[in-house]
Amino acid sequence: MTEKERPNVLIIVPAHDHRVHTRLADWIQRIEETQHICDVSHIYIEGIVPHDAARNVGVQMARNADPKPTHVMFVDNDIIPPLGALNRLVLHKKPIVAAATLHVQYKEDGGRVYKMGWYKNDDGKFVLYEGCGLQKVDSVSAACLLVEMQVFNIIKVPFSFLYNKDGCVNASEEFVFSEKCTKAGFELWTDFDIECDHHRRASLLSLYKAGKDTNAK
Repeated sequence: MTEKERPNVLIIVPAHDHRVHTRLADWIQRIEETQHICDVSHIYIEGIVPHDAARNVGVQMARNADPKPTHVMFVDNDIIPPLGALNRLVLHKKPIVAAATLHVQYKEDGGRVYKMGWYKNDDGKFVLYEGCGLQKVDSVSAACLLVEMQVFNIIKVPFSFLYNKDGCVNASEEFVFSEKCTKAGFELWTDFDIECDHHRRASLLSLYKAGKDTNAK
């Protein structure tokens, strides 16, 4: 791989509460010290809410960076990717590819930990899907997401919440981003084998592997 072909990845960490999990900070340091297939730098977007605004600020900073990155990698401040996640995402050579991040689906009798992946059913509604390996999806999680900068050259305002008339959120910035990308002709991919921990009150990865329900928030 020549220097011209070598990817340059800017890791963007939205930190609305000015906090970054220590394991994530350690992960970033190790990545910057040991990365061989691409150049890596990072920025923290502190104190900006909601998440759509923080992500858009990160994109604008990437556009103005010198040297300009070839990719942006979003990692939320409570997400801990496995060490090889960045390499694997880059080597997929997809314009938009996410790792599997763990979330909680709440029910009346508790909650279930799941890997975030979504398909649209025949009614056009998003349905939760947990796959294996690299699969094409209809919506990606932005909690650990690699995006080529060419996407942001076409989609000028990539992230925005969708609100109901009463002011309540109808769809998160990730769903809106995914819809914009699909309309622009980009495919969306998730590698379900890259399991990122999501550290809430407990480690969701530990709970997921144990097969337990949880009320973790």
